Amino acid sequence: MATKDWITLAFTVLTFLAGSGWLKYFLERRDARRKEQRAVVEGFLRPLEAILEANGRIQAVLTADPQLQNLEFDPEHLQRYFSSLQGTDIRRITWRGLIDSVVKDNERAKLLIQSNAGRVSAEFREAAADFVQHAEAWAALWRSATGNQPVVKKGSHVLSTPAYPKAFDVALAAEIRRKTEGVD
Repeated sequence: MATKDWITLAFTVLTFLAGSGWLKYFLERRDARRKEQRAVVEGFLRPLEAILEANGRIQAVLTADPQLQNLEFDPEHLQRYFSSLQGTDIRRITWRGLIDSVVKDNERAKLLIQSNAGRVSAEFREAAADFVQHAEAWAALWRSATGNQPVVKKGSHVLSTPAYPKAFDVALAAEIRRKTEGVD
């Protein structure tokens, strides 16, 4: 074999070895990213989605009462409504339990968002910030309406908290899709 043949053969072998090394590196990197994205979906986005769905069902139950059509109304109105119910009225106990559950779940959602903010897109973080603002204001409203805090007078049928940001549901679905498709 001539020197020229040895050089060609050595170059081919080195190219093959180097190319397969790079290929292996990129495949392992892609697998690591997929595992990370799956962890974000399974450990953050799906639990957050479940919390929001449960809260949506509770809100549907609460707003079935004509007095509570918009849960963000004036705390004074809500306080009058609750005080008009007898202390032994099962609805009063049920409402408070449901509301406490929503507030607690919103707190869990807020903690999930805050602990995973660096693992999601900027668009999702913006929508999540709107949700967190809504959840905090909503919790304060209900604490005042159920007598756990002084009532801040806003006026009759004026929204006291920002309404639930519907765009958050869209952003959550888009983020789950982005993470499950591995586009991020």
